[in-house]
Amino acid sequence: MQTLEKSDIQTGSKMRTAPSWEFPSARILVIDDNEYNLKLARQVLLFAGYSDIRILQDARQAVQAIVYDAPDLVLLDVHMPYMDGYEILEEVHKRSDPDKFVPILMCTSDNSLEARQRALNLGANDFITKPFERTEMVLRVRNFLRMRYMHLSLFDENVELETRVKIRTQEMLQARTEA
Repeated sequence: MQTLEKSDIQTGSKMRTAPSWEFPSARILVIDDNEYNLKLARQVLLFAGYSDIRILQDARQAVQAIVYDAPDLVLLDVHMPYMDGYEILEEVHKRSDPDKFVPILMCTSDNSLEARQRALNLGANDFITKPFERTEMVLRVRNFLRMRYMHLSLFDENVELETRVKIRTQEMLQARTEA
């Protein structure tokens, strides 16, 4: 896969990113109580070519946004007021359709084994430690978006195959009754 190199606005270094055309319509939801972290994540994602980025600073809105707004990827902080990332994961798990796969990447400064295990056990897909390395973040986002789009593609194929099977079964039953 071809990658593009762009100058990093803040540091002047080079950052390798996924081509922006790879997932042009990806909906990314970033949830963090720290305004600076939200702005930085948004800047890095915009810089990498993603344009549909929603940011939430109030964790109380997170569950509804994840379950009902259908993002393709969620970047979620662990330690926040009102609801922490663990509580959000628990609620999302309770309310989400099990057939829908929305990857959740935990972005946290808590790199303890306990924090990682707890979040992974509650349904998080991976971790990135703050302060995050920008290239790593962009690559993880791209990889999870690939998984998301593969899941959606397989889901659509399964629906199509189920429809074909129903049609073919009805045709066979009709042929038997006519014979």
